[in-house]
Amino acid sequence: MADDHPVVRAGLRAVLETEPGLVVMAEAATAEGAVTRVAEGDIDVVLMDL
Repeated sequence: MADDHPVVRAGLRAVLETEPGLVVMAEAATAEGAVTRVAEGDIDVVLMDL
């Protein structure tokens, strides 16, 4: 999940993690950070605020 606002990321994490089987694997504050993390593997979906 990528968003430059920590409060938004925390809120989205809280909402998403109420869904069974859904796991937030990582968070990033920048697009560059998200791309770097995705390149490491094991990520299926990216939720990003551009």
